Amino acid sequence: MTNTVRIKQGGRAKGTPNKITAELKSILKEVVNNELANIEERLNTLDNKQRIELVIKLLPYVIPKQETTNELPLNNAKARRLIWKETI
Repeated sequence: MTNTVRIKQGGRAKGTPNKITAELKSILKEVVNNELANIEERLNTLDNKQRIELVIKLLPYVIPKQETTNELPLNNAKARRLIWKETI
């Protein structure tokens, strides 16, 4: 059986970000920040239906979706501790 483990020889060091990805993220961040500065003005140009649809599409980025939870018996001390830790 041959040795399939390769030793890295060159290239970026582990954990070093890709230069193009970092530049693209920076550009996109700037574009988004510029758009956010004008968002209220742009929302006012939309009719009510378009504005509501856009707000609904943007909500998941602001407010996380709620997941259904199974209720735990509160008489169980371990369950009470878990619930307490989740609320902190």
